[in-house]
Amino acid sequence: MSILDNHHYVRNVGGSSLHADNTVDGVAFRTRPVDVDGLSGNWPEFFAGLEIEEALAEIRKAIMAKGRKIAAQSKFAVLNVGTTRAYVRAMHEVSLDFRHTPEEPFDPSHASIFGYSPEDDITADLIAQTVHCLLPGRGN
Repeated sequence: MSILDNHHYVRNVGGSSLHADNTVDGVAFRTRPVDVDGLSGNWPEFFAGLEIEEALAEIRKAIMAKGRKIAAQSKFAVLNVGTTRAYVRAMHEVSLDFRHTPEEPFDPSHASIFGYSPEDDITADLIAQTVHCLLPGRGN
C-alpha cells in the first residue's frame, strides 16, 4: 500500500551521516544492491492517533525487537512523503513510491522507499535535502 502524501516516513540515521548544522548527508538515503525491498524506514501514522514523537517510541521498540541497536548519536530523519516525492520529481525526474511494507510480527509500521537504484546518488542526496526535522534516536 502506498503511503499518502500528507503522511511521514522516518529513517534512523547514524551519527556519521549527521552534519553539525543539523542536516543529513545523502549517504543515509543511499540504497544498496541488497535493498531489493526498497530503502527501509517506518511510517509513523500507522500508529493512528499518536503524534510522531509518540509513534517513535513504538518504532524504537520494533527496531530493538528485531535485534537491532539504536546508536547514542543517531537521530530519526523525518520526511513528509508528498514534499519529498514532489521535490525529487521536480529536480531529477524520478518518481518515488513510499510503501507500507510491514515486517511482522515485530515491525508493523515498517515502510520502504522504491524508485531508485544504488547507483543513483543524486536521488539519495535530494531525499536528504527534504528532511523536515531530526528527532532523538534513543528517545528521552
